[in-house]
This record gives sequence, C-alpha cells and structure tokens, in this order.
Amino acid sequence: MGIEYRHTLVVKDPDWLPQPDTAVRIDAVLRHWSLVTVHPEIYDDLSKKREYETSEEHRRPVPVVAPGAGLALVYPKVGGAMVEKIFGPSIYPSVGPTERYIDQISVIVGDDIRVHSICMDLNFAQVLQPPTQLGTAIESYFYDVPLAMFGTAYPADVATKHPIIKITIEPALEKHIGWQDYAGFFRGALVLDCNKDLPKFIENKHLLPSHDFTNAVSEAFRSPLLEFGRLE
Repeated sequence: MGIEYRHTLVVKDPDWLPQPDTAVRIDAVLRHWSLVTVHPEIYDDLSKKREYETSEEHRRPVPVVAPGAGLALVYPKVGGAMVEKIFGPSIYPSVGPTERYIDQISVIVGDDIRVHSICMDLNFAQVLQPPTQLGTAIESYFYDVPLAMFGTAYPADVATKHPIIKITIEPALEKHIGWQDYAGFFRGALVLDCNKDLPKFIENKHLLPSHDFTNAVSEAFRSPLLEFGRLE
C-alpha cells in the first residue's frame, strides 16, 4: 500500500466551544486558499451511534447553526500548486507542484469532548479521569468520521469539568512532535489527508511550513492551534 500521511490541526484551548459560524469561517478559509470549490458532505450529530459511508446525498452548503454534539464537513480530493503553498515541496524531488494533492479535507466541530485519536498520530492517550457533570462521571461513546477521524468522545457543554488525559509519547516519534501544553482532547479540528503525497517536512517536526495558512485557520477557529501528523 505504501506510506501515507495525514495532518491534523486542533483547537488548543480546552475551554473553547464552537460558535454557530465556526464551520462557515473554516469553509471560507479553505475556499480562499483554493482547497475547496464545491459544497462539502455534511454529517451532523456525531454522537449518534450509526455507521455510514460518505455520499453525495449529504453534499450541501455549510449552515450557520450551532453544531451541537458534533458536526463534520467532508470535502473531496483537490490537487495543484496550491497544495505545495501550504505543505511545501514533496519528499520526492521528481514530484512537481502541479502534481500535489490532498486526498480528503475534513472539519470537525462540536461541544463534545474528543479524546486524542490515533488518527492524529501514533502516540497513546489514556483517560485517567473522565469528564464530569455535577460531580458525576460522563459515559463515553464512539464516533467515526469516515477516512478522517474516529475515537472516543464524551457529551459535554460549558459546565462540563475537563477529563484528565495522559499522552504517552512513542520514543521514535518524539522528534516529530511540534506541539506542547496539550490537554489530550479537542472540540475543533481540521484534517488534511495527504494519502501518498508525502511532503518533505515530515522528516522533521510535523508542522505545516505555511504560517499564513495556519494563522488563517487559527483566526477562523478564534483560538490557537496544535498540529499533529500521522505517518504510516
């Protein structure tokens, strides 16, 4: 199958909650950078226990609406020189800017707490203490955004007490870590799945070379971001 890479940007602030226009703001950034030209497939209420496959039936304009438990936007493959402006040159010298691509782009926003996922990198997250509401531990559920992110989540709102999560760093991956002060969970994420189009920066820290792009995404989320890369 070959080596594949996926890059994820998540909201750093553990107290952050999305606004009704958060998804629209992210969509606008993606369009400004020419990564998006069509409406995304939209999947709402990620807390529902269901299995689904991506489908054109879900493609529609991004709504201005409170995302509730969780809202996912899934965009199709995009290719061209704009990818290299964000990811920098390919790890393969023979691959030119016009041959670059992102296989899928996904946005996840919602009130619920999502534990660090192995889709983000191969470091291990252990929930030492689950989130609580009025002193009572909250029961988790499993969510799955096809080809983007899956894992453990907890129903949450502004009054929810944060979980305590321990991240165990794999020694071989330590040199790639570009994040710090991570609570081990998130409520907002942008997932850029490069598939087999490997950028050269993956040899070092997994941080996008384009600060202009990451700053634009950060401004759209209204929060600082952390970056993660999964190479497999």
